[in-house]
Amino acid sequence: MSRKPTRFSRRALLQGGICTTLMPALEGCSRNFLKLPIPFSGEVKGEDYALGHELRDHQAPLPRPEPEGKMLDTLVVGGGPSGMSCAWKLLKSGQDNFLVLDKEAVLGGLCRGERDEELGWVVGSHYVDFPNPACKHLCELYQDMGIILGFEPGGWPIVDERCFLKLKDAHHIFTGRTWHPEEFPRPLATVADQAEHKRFMDEALKWSKWTDAEGRPAFGIPLSRISEDPKIRSLDGITFTAYLDKEGYRSKLLRWYLTNRLQDEYGTPIDRLSAWAGLQFFRDLLVDPKDCEQANQPNILTWPEGLGVLGERMSNLLPADKKRTHQHVLRLENREDHVWALVRDLDKHRTYSLRAKHAVFAAPKMQVYNIVPQLESAGRDEFKDLPYVSWMVAVVHFRSLPTFPGGRIGWDNLFYNSWTLGYINNQHQEIPRRAANRRHVVSMYAAFPWQPRTERTEMLVYGWDYWARMFLHELQKGHPDAAEHIERMDIWKWGHPMRQTVAGSVFGPMRQRMLKPFGRIHFAHVDVCGVPVYEESTYRGVEVAETIMTREQIPFTSSLG
Repeated sequence: MSRKPTRFSRRALLQGGICTTLMPALEGCSRNFLKLPIPFSGEVKGEDYALGHELRDHQAPLPRPEPEGKMLDTLVVGGGPSGMSCAWKLLKSGQDNFLVLDKEAVLGGLCRGERDEELGWVVGSHYVDFPNPACKHLCELYQDMGIILGFEPGGWPIVDERCFLKLKDAHHIFTGRTWHPEEFPRPLATVADQAEHKRFMDEALKWSKWTDAEGRPAFGIPLSRISEDPKIRSLDGITFTAYLDKEGYRSKLLRWYLTNRLQDEYGTPIDRLSAWAGLQFFRDLLVDPKDCEQANQPNILTWPEGLGVLGERMSNLLPADKKRTHQHVLRLENREDHVWALVRDLDKHRTYSLRAKHAVFAAPKMQVYNIVPQLESAGRDEFKDLPYVSWMVAVVHFRSLPTFPGGRIGWDNLFYNSWTLGYINNQHQEIPRRAANRRHVVSMYAAFPWQPRTERTEMLVYGWDYWARMFLHELQKGHPDAAEHIERMDIWKWGHPMRQTVAGSVFGPMRQRMLKPFGRIHFAHVDVCGVPVYEESTYRGVEVAETIMTREQIPFTSSLG
């Protein structure tokens, strides 16, 4: 259930008197909490947000050097899934006069993971759903990445089984005393709670089987194939809380569960979340993608490094001379027959410019009016004041697993009534299970969706020792001896990983405006995709590539079905 955080003074926080606004579920913090010993090392990691702040606050005129090199056909700004899928489609269509620029050290965006000589772990997004044949672009992309090995006679993909989520009891929750092998906190549920939980799941299953007169579904991926029936589209116009109220769901325990799961997916409180988006998540959670019945195989694909594997494989599909990292794009300008781009090379400490027939803005839009100032003067205000949620991921290195009162580790491990969203066991793919006395690395997630701007500032201001204590405090609830087993904890901070999926943002007119090109500048990235998932992000990248080729009268075979 969504609760509004209270305001605080920084002095009171630092004196240990109250909790930060980032933690609406934590109450009664004390001086002793801030003095919690930390018997392990670590550091803060993540995107270089200072670069964006520098551009935002920059007042002096920017240099305007003469363009270098020949005219590009396409310049892609942002090397996440959307930008890379755009480049992939261009290359697959025989177009190689493009360049992908990204300000980070590696391509991938939130598709990030790390490895050492023994183990891998995720620091961003951690899973995708089983690919549906309706996602033609995804099937082609997964084939090129070696994930899809072939197709069944009926058209369904044959996926490399090493990508499947292996554990049958994948979801566990700590309910206050013991661990329970599912994600709904059933040990705390009354008969009425359980009845409402079953009714909600039955309703989601019913929605999953609904189709309109033309056979188009109510939910699914890609969004382009979703029914336009008013009763379906109207669900996007109300909040998920309003939907629950209308349908008579009163259980506080059910609402806690729904809030936890939907904030994990969308980073949006349910009193702001699109009801359509909320039902979409549970539709995907409940059913097998093949027939909406019980799945015979896992319908989740994941890896120890999470979607870092996809980020790396996508990057490997692009030639080395078609991508540059540590390149910060400062300006994009529409000219008569091209786009002019001003770029800062962060490695060589120089500023240069490029020309391209088309540019693809495949980066988060919080800086779009600084980078494309012509946009605002043209009255394109749809990107203003977009609510971006901030995230943190605590990567916890255990020398051996701590105790699990009444249970054992799963893949997705939740804590009831926690400000965190639980943690992922990155060694879940090991069959048989990795021995508890061996090293494990888990990734613990937290989203800060209540007052996004204030919470983002606080997330960035407080350092490693503060956040290490906060995460340790939560771990110790379900693992009293956690501190004794931790050898390292790194804190990854993501300032603008995705736009909140508020009511009206999936099918509404504002998003439709975001999809329109501005001159020769096109817009991609997950923040214009309606729902923040890899499948839609890559769909948009391919869609933009095909739009550009259509505009230039270049023949191609569509990957959009």
